[in-house]
Amino acid sequence: MWCLHSDQGAIGVDVIKLDAVCSISEVLADAARRAPQQVALRASDGERNYAALNEAASRIAAALKASGVETQQRVGFLGANSATSVELMFGALRAAAVWTPLNWRLSRDVLQQVVAETDMVLLFVDPAFTEVAAALTNCHGKRLRTICVSGDGEFHAWCALGQAGEFALKSDPDNIAVQIYTSGTSGVPKGVMLSHGALLASRRMERQVGEPWSNWKPGEVNMVCMPNFHVSGALSVIAGVVNLGCTILLPQFEVKTVLNVLRTTPPMRLLLVPSAIKLMLDDPRSADVDFSAVRYVMYGGSPMPEPLMREILERMKCEFVQFYGMTETSGRATYLPPASHCPGPGQRLASAGKPFPGVKLEIREEGGKKLLSGEIGEICVKSSSVMSGYWARPDATASALDDGWYRTGDVGYLDGDGFLFVVDRLNDKIVTGGENVYPSEVEGALRSHPAVADAAVCALPDPRWIEAIHAAVILKPEASISEAELRAWVSERIGSYKSPKRTVFVPAFPRGATGKVLRKDLSAMIVRLLAA
Repeated sequence: MWCLHSDQGAIGVDVIKLDAVCSISEVLADAARRAPQQVALRASDGERNYAALNEAASRIAAALKASGVETQQRVGFLGANSATSVELMFGALRAAAVWTPLNWRLSRDVLQQVVAETDMVLLFVDPAFTEVAAALTNCHGKRLRTICVSGDGEFHAWCALGQAGEFALKSDPDNIAVQIYTSGTSGVPKGVMLSHGALLASRRMERQVGEPWSNWKPGEVNMVCMPNFHVSGALSVIAGVVNLGCTILLPQFEVKTVLNVLRTTPPMRLLLVPSAIKLMLDDPRSADVDFSAVRYVMYGGSPMPEPLMREILERMKCEFVQFYGMTETSGRATYLPPASHCPGPGQRLASAGKPFPGVKLEIREEGGKKLLSGEIGEICVKSSSVMSGYWARPDATASALDDGWYRTGDVGYLDGDGFLFVVDRLNDKIVTGGENVYPSEVEGALRSHPAVADAAVCALPDPRWIEAIHAAVILKPEASISEAELRAWVSERIGSYKSPKRTVFVPAFPRGATGKVLRKDLSAMIVRLLAA
């Protein structure tokens, strides 16, 4: 199904000049002019070349206008990755609407809050999610129009409202292109507004690195399995178009499917979160995959434990690039290039890398004072790829943005060469008995035990210590260890006050769509298990 030769028609094609465009819509039109017959996208619902993708975007944009959708109004999508979802995204951008993909893994109550907040005017729905969508149609005082993108006549009839052909491509770079909701790990999800200018800036920054991994070849294969409602999923698809690549788009991350694609058509570029890489390597079917045929594996979204990184480097034998960033920075702030993944003197496997060109980093103390190299504080980022703000959340926007600087809420430090080391989330900091403890340090000590496959740490209220460290641990197959033994192990390595007061043994952790551990859900799981 996924076997593909994607470089036909790409030989000799010049890259798109990003300084000459103002919007993502212009990028697609330029790609269609340069390589109309080149495969742009292959998904479970079909294949699109650049000419077809561009034509569909114009037709959908015209239909949106004919439906009364106005500039900068929110147009949503609820469903898994598909070629149709990509057409809709580019169509919305061409109509100067704001593309707002919804996280279908959220509860219906939270989805209702999100839809109500956006004042969405139109919602496209994958057939598998029509029941969920039905609960959203009346959640903000007026009936939300939904259109199912199934193979029946409704969607095709709607598309016929607009006529294909030339459509206004120019857009104010300050116009919001996408509104992507945060995972909600620290509260109700917030709508991050990313402008056309910010998305283009993130692409320019990557090119300006000037290393082989940052310069795509036209027709280069790009596999995307991150969800469309996550910044890495949406922007990976856009990156494929910006660089005239061929994107293999999977509905979602599934180990069996990813391994099958790698076995039959090794992509040159693959973006994953660390937990997904581990799941892939732990699967017995991975033994039949020649990972060395993959040109680059990009990873980010959560810390990569150094022992796991060493194992991955040994087994996969391909080049790795780490990205540090978040939705609010268009997914980019720093990068750790392949050269820094080589074990040995001077290696920085524990680092998140150095800033992209045009990105400024500062480490600040609580009062806002800039700290020196080696001092730990909050990581602050300033660049043209930073968000415009949070939709309908002026207080949250004012708290996060300070004179163009985005306060990440992450804790870290810069070394003498400007490499960033992320210590932990500021909001995840545990204060136990008056001492500050960061979960990642405790998790690292737990993972270093030979019996432990993975560990996750959170705080629970404690009458004596105010907050007490609790851990959930996944053991390796056939391994066995007691709570007391693990407590002693951690105490010996990082101090007794950092050792978990209680530990539960579990088969898996609660994780969000990006693979991050959901600490609030983790806390609830630990409380439940301890009470059983």
